[in-house]
Parts: sequence; structure tokens; C-alpha cells
Amino acid sequence: MSETANEKSNAAVAHQLGLLTGTVQQLHAALTTRIDDIRADVRSLESSQRTALVNIEARLTHRIDGLEKNVGRRIDGLEGRVGRLEEEDKNFLKASSKAGGVSGGVVGALVAGGVELIKILSTKVI
Repeated sequence: MSETANEKSNAAVAHQLGLLTGTVQQLHAALTTRIDDIRADVRSLESSQRTALVNIEARLTHRIDGLEKNVGRRIDGLEGRVGRLEEEDKNFLKASSKAGGVSGGVVGALVAGGVELIKILSTKVI
């Protein structure tokens, strides 16, 4: 091969290497840009999810606070009802104790009267 053909061949190879290098650099730049775009999209999605989670948490906190107040009122109402029922139970126990005492006295008097009657009848009959 002649020196000129060699130089032309080397120049063609160098030219092709230059084109290949340029193409690789363009691919690298395009990939870097796409990766940056994907990173930005991921950051945007993370931000959106974070905002959505904060909103959900705020709504749940608000609902829980409302339920807590409502349950607190119901418990207070139940405490009042239980207090009234305990008072009624106490009054019923007092009334039944009084009735038991009175009936016990009456029964005792009747028994004592019956015993006295038996004593009287037994002394007269014999």
C-alpha cells in the first residue's frame, strides 16, 4: 500500500472514530438528560405523596378528635345514668329493708301472740 492510501485509510478511520465518539457523547448527553428527568419525576411524585399523606393524616386527626369528643359525651351521659340507677337501687334496698323489718316485726308479734294463745289454751284445756 502506498503512503497516501495509508494516510487516507488512517484519516477515514480517524473520521469514523470521531463520528463514533460524537455519537456516544450525544447518547451520553441524552441519557443523562432522561435520567435527570426521571429523578425530577420521582421527586415530584414523592412530594405529591408526602402532601397527600399529610392531608390524610390531618383529616384522620380531625375525625378522631370529633369521635373522641362524641364518645366523651356519651360516657358522661352513661355516668349520669349509672348514678341514677345506683340511687334507685339504693332507695329500693332501703324500702325493701323497711318492709322486711316491718313484716319481721309483724310476724314476730303474731308468733308471740300465737305462743301466748297456745299457753292460755293449754292451761284451760288440761
